Amino acid sequence: MRPPFEITPLCVRLLTDIERLLGRYEGLHQPRPAPLLRKSLRVKTVQGPVNPVPVAYTSGFGTSKKQLKVSATFKVNDGWGFQGSTQVRAIVTDGYDIPQTMSTWSAGDSSSDTLTITSVLASKSFANGARYYPTFQLSWEINTGGAVWISIGATTNPLYLTWKNPANAPFYRTVVHIGSTNIESQLPVAIQTPNNVVGAVFNEFADNRVYKIDTTTALRYKHVTADPNMTTAELLQDEYGQCKGWSDFFNDTLLAQGAASGNNKSEIVAKGITVTGFIVNNYDFKAAKIFAELSASDQTYWQWKLDDNVRTTVSMDWQSGDVANEPTTQFRNHWVVVVNGHIYDPSYGKDFNSLAEWEAAAVAGVWKGDEGSPYIHKRVSGETLTRWALF
Repeated sequence: MRPPFEITPLCVRLLTDIERLLGRYEGLHQPRPAPLLRKSLRVKTVQGPVNPVPVAYTSGFGTSKKQLKVSATFKVNDGWGFQGSTQVRAIVTDGYDIPQTMSTWSAGDSSSDTLTITSVLASKSFANGARYYPTFQLSWEINTGGAVWISIGATTNPLYLTWKNPANAPFYRTVVHIGSTNIESQLPVAIQTPNNVVGAVFNEFADNRVYKIDTTTALRYKHVTADPNMTTAELLQDEYGQCKGWSDFFNDTLLAQGAASGNNKSEIVAKGITVTGFIVNNYDFKAAKIFAELSASDQTYWQWKLDDNVRTTVSMDWQSGDVANEPTTQFRNHWVVVVNGHIYDPSYGKDFNSLAEWEAAAVAGVWKGDEGSPYIHKRVSGETLTRWALF
């Protein structure tokens, strides 16, 4: 006969050594410096069947941390009469079941006792391939002796599988979410090769609309001098950033999936000792001028000034009408991500085979002098005006 007892899952913790910052929610907008974004914290347990804190493991393509590990606490009646004989198991999404395990009894308050299991591994490792489970469910059963297993409720977590073992990157949920969901949705497991994975992740950036998890506002690429936001943390915190912040964000997304390692960010600058920077497309150049104040040799090179040109469009802009803070058209430098020789420009959602190809698409010319009204040289097709910065 079924024993007279009440039992409910009190708190369930899915354990993994690669949690890092995954359980932190970027959208709380803490004042900077933001402890929410800067400090590492293990995922906490919560009371009740639904745990909103996401966790992550490595898929079968990884070398470690690819097996579900669970610690759980259950609330039972005071004076529990099955001490030392109560086993627990869980039927889990996609068959990653928690095998029957003898629980440990503890006396609680006057109304209840507790049963716990600690760091129990699932019966099998996760399958190959990045994946996102919005609701990863563990359906719990208990046995107090004999053949009958009794259902006692279910617990759920959002759960991510990264493609391979993550490299050292800030493990914000948006970073992991973009990587795992884009790889899963675009690539069957059989073609999740390194180059394909990088391309699938970058496709999120290609339409100039990247969203933070659980928001409907696109993150923005814009230039704010007083608050430039040049890191992933700052970009997610304020929902906008300059090119270095966007490159950091894309690079971290690759690192979190194990699709790249180390710092893949590279800086582009203008060539020439006297050249200050470059201007980005698009400009409508009027007739060339001779500026008497320049030397004879400079007069044939610097034949325009900013106030003599009419800007016609904002090239590949993400501003959604925020004209006051749109990216500047005069760059002193620009940051991109380079993986296996291929250039990814997440700020503009474009990728290129070479620096020359990037320059031909993005650069209208170079400038020098006063930033408010600089002298400008118009780029000629085939001309090389930019280079990789030397560190």
